[in-house]
Amino acid sequence: MNPALQDLSVVHRLCFAARSLPDASPRYWDIVAEFGVLNKPNLQLSSEEVRVFIENLKLLNKDVFASDACLFQDLVQISKNDPGKPQRNGIVLVSAKGECVMCHSKLYLRSDRSAVAVLYDNTKGSIPATHFTKYCRKAGCSLQQHYGYYSNGNSDNVTYDENALDLPYFMSSRETGFSMQLLRRFDSECLLGQISYKQSAEIYNDYHDYDDQSSRNPLVARCKMDRRRLECAHFRFALLKVTMWYPSHFSEPISMEMIHL
Repeated sequence: MNPALQDLSVVHRLCFAARSLPDASPRYWDIVAEFGVLNKPNLQLSSEEVRVFIENLKLLNKDVFASDACLFQDLVQISKNDPGKPQRNGIVLVSAKGECVMCHSKLYLRSDRSAVAVLYDNTKGSIPATHFTKYCRKAGCSLQQHYGYYSNGNSDNVTYDENALDLPYFMSSRETGFSMQLLRRFDSECLLGQISYKQSAEIYNDYHDYDDQSSRNPLVARCKMDRRRLECAHFRFALLKVTMWYPSHFSEPISMEMIHL
């Protein structure tokens, strides 16, 4: 076998190109082969080698070509079927910080103290997630480091990290988060289109077919966006954005009180 076909990054690119391009395209296999070894001058692939390899993959393992949307649906379905196991609830959210921002001691992850969260995303819909917390064990320090923010003990007053707006998701509580793309888009819709929180939530629920959402499973029921959750998240997001734009006007990070919805 050609060594290029044993390189996982090459195989990934080949599958992406084969899935994304219409197979009726002129020079289809030539383009797929060229894309597969792009930026790898030491590797070469012929169009015939790629055609045989991809056709065998499609025959033996169709899941390789499943779209991200389909895979996300499978991930969500697992979480809906078994909400009692937080380690199986979708995306894992955990801070990359390893040091306490207060005393600079090492932070420790408690895998038994996770929270089941729902993330709202314009493209993927409502995504289940497991939100882990890191703890400082130094005597006299009770800091808890969450994904994108930290708190002092069990206080509802939280302070967002300096890179909170650079993360893929923005957490308005331990159990609720929004994709940055959704919040930035709503920011423009609110400013330029004068769309209200209620209208935006209704559009989201209608687009993702959450309008008739009813379930005894609380995780499934929360897939439907509540206007108040969007309000809370956008207020925090907007306030944090202002503090980032004008850092000289704020001598220290602003703490906010978590509102649990």
